[in-house]
Amino acid sequence: MQRVSQASRGGTHLTGDPTGVAAATDIDMKKTRNALLETVVISATGLVIGLTANAFHVDGVRLARDYFPKHDPASQPSYTQTVASQPAGTGDTRPSHGTPSDPLPDELAKAIDHIHSQGLQVANHDEVVALFQDPLYEGGLYVLVDARDTQNYVSGHIPDAYQLDHYRLDRYIDEVLPICQTAMKIIVYCNGGACEDSGFTATELLNRGIDPSHVFVYAGGMDMWIAEGLPTERGERGSGDIGQGRR
Repeated sequence: MQRVSQASRGGTHLTGDPTGVAAATDIDMKKTRNALLETVVISATGLVIGLTANAFHVDGVRLARDYFPKHDPASQPSYTQTVASQPAGTGDTRPSHGTPSDPLPDELAKAIDHIHSQGLQVANHDEVVALFQDPLYEGGLYVLVDARDTQNYVSGHIPDAYQLDHYRLDRYIDEVLPICQTAMKIIVYCNGGACEDSGFTATELLNRGIDPSHVFVYAGGMDMWIAEGLPTERGERGSGDIGQGRR
């Protein structure tokens, strides 16, 4: 019977010429290096394109800016506007540090505690409604500031509230800051509850010299305003598209 030699079998010889094995290993290493290099080049190119697009976009992120500001009361400039100039007979609806006497939902209570921890004053729901109905609101001495983005703002805001999205501060601050500088009371709100945009926006106002005694945060926000069936305005400020309890 003819014997089949080991060389004629299909197995791989470990004792064969090592040159082929070394060459294959070198090829694999080159492929790995090339793949890593391509990944680095693609990532770097994407980063450059992204940063360039961000720099030229009107809503681009300002990399050097702190989007989560904190207020330092010790550095607060003095401001001469006083509530003593309030016309007689209008009633004082000045918001206070107090909260409604009824028990608060846990989320709202936590929101109020968080606002106070930021060194900000809280306006409760009844105080905000009273301010909204006061003639001084129509006269511009009481001001409401909506801290939400444009999509939320145009879908429904408190009538005649000014938009001041702190992420897009450059777009609005030149209009809103002078109004706040002459206002006697400023209420800042967002959606309410866990939403923190109102606190950040209120802090931006304080850091630009607005008297802290004039600035309050409406912890209930739009969620509470709408739940109470109060009027909202769609579109831009002053659009006249007013509805009850809607977004």
